[in-house]
Amino acid sequence: MVSDSRITQVIRRNLYISLTAAVLVIIVIYLMEVDALATTQSLILALYAIDCWLFLLAFLGIGMRSLNFTNGLHRYANDAVLPVYILHHMIIIVIGFYVIQWDIPVVAKYFFVVFTVFLSSLVIYEVVRRISVTRFLFGIKVRKLQT
Repeated sequence: MVSDSRITQVIRRNLYISLTAAVLVIIVIYLMEVDALATTQSLILALYAIDCWLFLLAFLGIGMRSLNFTNGLHRYANDAVLPVYILHHMIIIVIGFYVIQWDIPVVAKYFFVVFTVFLSSLVIYEVVRRISVTRFLFGIKVRKLQT
């Protein structure tokens, strides 16, 4: 969808329309769910799908307008996206296998898993990006040195 410049122009141009429509649809859904408006469940589900698309278009528009710059953090995150995505699946399973057995509240388990998976993924990424073979295996581009 975002590979076609005509579509991205429409998304940028209609950002506020998408956002306004998304908010209005969520209000209508809320009114339907509290029985202020009589309706069927299938209509509510259809409106949820429409609302998801409207919010998606609005968030894409916001991102296209406000994230059109580059800096060190942006370049670092751009290189880290694929390796961290690949790594975090395995790390969630390994950490989750042990954490689920702990006798603590579920909320504490959740936040512990999120924090440790995020931190572990970034630490492993730092190791991966420093070795040329693993850079290649994880699809990290080789940056040319600027002089």
